[in-house]
Amino acid sequence: MKILVILVICLISIFTLLAVGAYWIFSLTTNSEFLQSIASKFMTISEPLPNGCRYYFGFRAFSRPYIRIRSKDMRTLYTFYEYMDKNLSSDIPVAKLVERAASGEVLGPFGSESRQRIIVSKQGTLMVGKQNMPYVIGHKAEPFSADNVTANCFTGFIKAPDSGKLIVIVVENLTSENPLGENKSLEPITIERVRSLTDGIKSFK
Repeated sequence: MKILVILVICLISIFTLLAVGAYWIFSLTTNSEFLQSIASKFMTISEPLPNGCRYYFGFRAFSRPYIRIRSKDMRTLYTFYEYMDKNLSSDIPVAKLVERAASGEVLGPFGSESRQRIIVSKQGTLMVGKQNMPYVIGHKAEPFSADNVTANCFTGFIKAPDSGKLIVIVVENLTSENPLGENKSLEPITIERVRSLTDGIKSFK
């Protein structure tokens, strides 16, 4: 009987520790001051964030940042992460990375294998942090998806002039064009939506 009681107490303690740990991690990864400190490692951006944008989620892994910011109306998600690919040289031109992104050859955050092809509707450059950032706009191609899906994804690459870090910026609209949900296609992304946040970026580090 004593062994059973001790076992129950141990299990309760373990679950309590796991719950406290999970809550602590969630609190940390959604804390605006913590996320601001991560963002400051790779870019200088106006504070408070422009146009009512807010830090949403983020963390650092292997000394590399991953930050998500949401627009004030919660319609747009801005994701920043440092690009890494062990098979590529760090001096690869950012324009080449954009071409690779369009063909589905770019890895996900932290070198994950989540490659996803982009059906490109527009390609160009945008001034961000006093640098020309090559980008593509399109939609993420899902298996068996039609090519006329709304272009709601912006992907751009920029290289920090001092550190040489390759920063990926992904901007996506999150809401449906039809409020009743009958049309599952999302609102198209626009350069104005992208600039709503990126115009506040002063430089990359």
